[in-house]
Parts: sequence; structure tokens; C-alpha cells
Amino acid sequence: SRRALLATPLFLGVASVSQGGAASAADVTPSNSRVVDAQGYLATSTRSALERLSAKAEQASGVKIFVLVPPQSIVRKRKEFAEWLRAQKSALGMDSSSMVISVGPDASGLPEGLIGIQRGSKVIERFQFRLTSAHFASSEKNFGSDEYVSKNGYDQAVLDLAENEAACFILAKDPSNRECGLFALGGSRIREVLEATA
Repeated sequence: SRRALLATPLFLGVASVSQGGAASAADVTPSNSRVVDAQGYLATSTRSALERLSAKAEQASGVKIFVLVPPQSIVRKRKEFAEWLRAQKSALGMDSSSMVISVGPDASGLPEGLIGIQRGSKVIERFQFRLTSAHFASSEKNFGSDEYVSKNGYDQAVLDLAENEAACFILAKDPSNRECGLFALGGSRIREVLEATA
């Protein structure tokens, strides 16, 4: 499935890929970055906003949010794609406490999805009853569908999804908060949570 194509190398099978043919240093984003856009889908201002949002979310919740736009020429080439992901994972410091927003065709498990979410095992475990699989599926459907991306563009769609997840991680830090349990937040609630977080 398309989800398996992305999710498996990110958190499970990347280490098993051979070192031969790995991405060169020039192809790898520096470790101080959380956004990799190999297709040029995102504006510089959007990438900067995503970097700031990721730093805020990590400080407030402990979850690292990454955004990956892989080179579309390798997404369906399993070995090359796994090597690219392994190099990015290593360079960026992705681990089981990370959430990755994948962008582009084949990024989502949804039939017409263009933006998908993959979570590390510690994220799944830590938030299992407060941020369910239904929540992430709802977020993908709301912000990552072909219809939403066509209407709003990749910049706005990715930023909307990232802000929703950052706000939900911040809220779900409280074990009694189930506000994001099944569905994405509304826009005004997202802004309220993010503005209240230093």
C-alpha cells in the first residue's frame, strides 16, 4: 500500500538498507532543519513558519514534527526511496519521538490523499488514548485530501495540518485532555492553543 511505502522506511526498515548508493552529503538537509522540500512545493516563508512551529511543538510537548517532500522521481523506487529516507532520518535526528508529515502524491493512505502522517512508536504509545488513529485519519482527510490541497495549495494545507497536530500534541500533554481524540481541531481553537503557548 502507499502508506506502507512511506511508513516502513521512516521508523522501521531504514536501518536495514545497504550503505551502497546512499544519498550524498549534498542531498541531505542539515540537522538543525525539520523541513525537507526536495520538490520545491513549499515557499520559503512556509518552510520558515514550519520550522518555528516545530520548535514550539517540541518545546511544549516533546514531539518533534518533521515535514518531508521527497523527490517524486524516487517515491515508487523502493530501494532508492528507502536510502533517501535513511539519510534524511539520520541527518535530521528523526526518532521514535517524531511525527512526520509526508507531502506529495503517494504520501497518504487515503485514495486521493496528498499529505500523510507517520508517527514514531513513542508518539503512538504516549498519546494512544488521547490522539487515536481516528484523529490522524481525520487530520489527513481534512487537510491532506486532493480537494483541500487543490483549493488551498500545498503551503496552506501543510501549514494547517502541522498547526493542527502541534496544537493537539500540546493539548494531549495533559493526560485528561481528549479534545483531539477522534477529530481535527477547528481553526479558531488551533490559534487559541498555539497563541497561549509561549
